[in-house]
Amino acid sequence: MAGNIPGRRASLYPQGIRGRGDLVRFGIMQINQGGCLCSAIRFRISGEPTFSSICHCATCRRASAAPTVAWLTFERAQVEFLTGCPRVYRSSQGVVRQFCGTCGSQLSYESAASPTTIDITTASMDNPNL
Repeated sequence: MAGNIPGRRASLYPQGIRGRGDLVRFGIMQINQGGCLCSAIRFRISGEPTFSSICHCATCRRASAAPTVAWLTFERAQVEFLTGCPRVYRSSQGVVRQFCGTCGSQLSYESAASPTTIDITTASMDNPNL
């Protein structure tokens, strides 16, 4: 989640992610996939994330039943849902969270404050070690 926007998490990497975690290797864009626990929902992400963050706000803690949630931020055009249809929960004004209606896996966070991006839970990625 981007920094300095009210209601958004601060980025751990304000200039984007660089180094060992780059998604672009040898000049070829890497495609990554992920999904929920039961595999009812699958998605594909092309390109590298803009930000990486860890949130500990009350809403993220409650939505995940965990002390923190790790997120990767992408431009919305980079994310494509391949199978299944995530359920939507409006957790606060201007915020939409998507999750699997079958297994409950939290998948994404979208905010009206940043309409061109979507945050994907790092743990829902097939390769979370981007």
